[in-house]
Amino acid sequence: MTTNVTTAVVGTAAAAAARRGRQLDPLTAGLKELTFRELAAAAETLAKTKVTDGNLWSRLCDRLKPELKSVHLGDALRVVHALAKVPYKKVRCAHYSVTPLQISLMNVVEKIVLQRHHAVGSRAITQYFIDATRLQYIEPNTFQAVVHSRIDDLDEFSAFDLCFLLHVAAKLRLADSAIIDKVSQEILTNDDKYDIVCKDKALVAMLIRSLAFLQHRNELFQKLVYTRLPGYVYVLGPQEMCNVIFSLVVALQDEEYGPEVTNIVKVLLDRVATHLHELVDIEVNQLCISLFNLKHKLRPFDDKYQALLDNIVTLNMNFPPSTSKMQYKIARLLDDLKVKHKSEQRIGPYVMDYILPQLKVAIEVNGYSHFYHQTKDFHSVTRLKYQIVRSLGWKVLSVNYFDWKNRSRQIASEHAAGLAAGGVHTNDCVVAALLNAPIAAVLYVVANQLDNCLIVPENCAVVAMKVRITLSRQRQRGRYWERRDSRTTNSPKQLLLTSQRHLEV
Repeated sequence: MTTNVTTAVVGTAAAAAARRGRQLDPLTAGLKELTFRELAAAAETLAKTKVTDGNLWSRLCDRLKPELKSVHLGDALRVVHALAKVPYKKVRCAHYSVTPLQISLMNVVEKIVLQRHHAVGSRAITQYFIDATRLQYIEPNTFQAVVHSRIDDLDEFSAFDLCFLLHVAAKLRLADSAIIDKVSQEILTNDDKYDIVCKDKALVAMLIRSLAFLQHRNELFQKLVYTRLPGYVYVLGPQEMCNVIFSLVVALQDEEYGPEVTNIVKVLLDRVATHLHELVDIEVNQLCISLFNLKHKLRPFDDKYQALLDNIVTLNMNFPPSTSKMQYKIARLLDDLKVKHKSEQRIGPYVMDYILPQLKVAIEVNGYSHFYHQTKDFHSVTRLKYQIVRSLGWKVLSVNYFDWKNRSRQIASEHAAGLAAGGVHTNDCVVAALLNAPIAAVLYVVANQLDNCLIVPENCAVVAMKVRITLSRQRQRGRYWERRDSRTTNSPKQLLLTSQRHLEV
């Protein structure tokens, strides 16, 4: 079927070229002869028939891109909707599920949406956000700007659209109280919309999950959990049951369970235990995380729930880790400091970046996805992770992206100079020696959270010397160091000598 559709599209392009009296390659040049309407129709046809020919889609997107600025926004969003229907295989490049050419097309669409989003209705703009989320290409700032510009017109959005606005906000980790409160209030105060939500168990489960992940236990969340959810506990599907259990665990991780929540959770656990075979791995893993937390929440934690947890643990599910460059740097740092460690080790339901077995210490490297958008506040799921790992007797050290990302040379220099001038700790001297290297902040975090006896001065001196050699090579290659004033008192050489004097002391 895929071959037939591809042949048909190419044939249409070839026929169009032939009508104009040109002998062109049907795939590369023939598409140039099609109008935007024909190209959009071809994209929709390919999407409906699940064609995944990457070359064809890339050429089609390349041809569509220059036409987007001259067409109506609604027609451009039709193309995005078609792309969202294609079952793409995720690729490593650019962290998106689309190819570079499709990313380029989405960039153009995003700019058009920002400029002309008032040209389409609320349904079309919500569908765009849903499609962009499915493609894993959506910028929180774009979503925030568009929704804020329509914040006074939320009465134009349907109940379905309002639910998905909160769903997208949760996906983007956008804990914007203005958006969340306004959307929640619109659902609560409009009886028709609230009734539509309450009659749809999927929408109820979606709203509970979205508000839980945003740590927004507002009036809408309370009403759905305590008045609507009890009526659905016996009709939810396996996936919905798993999602609701996990959502309640995330939302109430810092609270004691009341009798209503306890009863809801127990009923859902009893039901989902008979449907494990219908869950995919990620849902089973969520259930495993929930049970680890519920061991300390449900009093008593019945033997049947412990048996369910044991059965899931024996499955030994493995998810491929995504190791960042900073994780590799930390591994080399721990090696140089003679600290025994293991990487990608499981603790309970989680795989930790590094563990120090002798000290029962886990080290986690946290990128942007572990925090709410443009904040330094841990995401609710990450907080739950740390809470569970600590409950198993481990200490968790977090090395966060803002400890090393975008650290200006001036700030690092001032910090190092201040350390060198004030009779600093041995480990802090190494930070001064490292100066501009991002690993400086990492070492500072690790050294200050570990026991002093773990990192000895001799090992710190080795690290400082290795980093000095590395930075010297980088300067020669012109990779990281720009021209600087050699007369400054805060030069790397002087700071390194200062740090070495402290090490000798």
